[in-house]
Amino acid sequence: MFLADWESFRARAPPFAARWATRRRIFRAGDWLCILGIVFKQMARALVGGGRFFFGAAFLLTPSPILRIWWPDEAASGPIAAGLARGLGARDAVLGLGILAAVLRKESSGGWLLAAAGADAADLLLTLTNAWPLGRRTRLVTLAGIALNVMVQLYLAFDQEN
Repeated sequence: MFLADWESFRARAPPFAARWATRRRIFRAGDWLCILGIVFKQMARALVGGGRFFFGAAFLLTPSPILRIWWPDEAASGPIAAGLARGLGARDAVLGLGILAAVLRKESSGGWLLAAAGADAADLLLTLTNAWPLGRRTRLVTLAGIALNVMVQLYLAFDQEN
């Protein structure tokens, strides 16, 4: 289409087509796609917080069955393993509740998400250095899951303008 015909196109086109044709950016403030993006980010923050709380509560209440996902032998039932799992569970439950509380109060959850990403990054480093007793598939799923979780939390922490 030639530039000279642009004005005639806008005059002949239905109003919705003219609006879509003349937009410079899709995600403008007040646009429905922008509002939809805000809802999805808030929902993602709530899901991250809720998942972290659920995982932490499971570790607090039943550490041995959860640890058997990674260690099928009897080492998962020992008192040291259960104590460490409860400590990790308490940390995750508190971080999850902090994220959920910030989302529900419509406050910035960036600090809580950064703390959670830092804790997961430390878990990732620890798993990388001590993952040799785990099976190959368990090691791969654990490392990929932690790395993905860190990236999602960092994205949600630094994208707080809405």
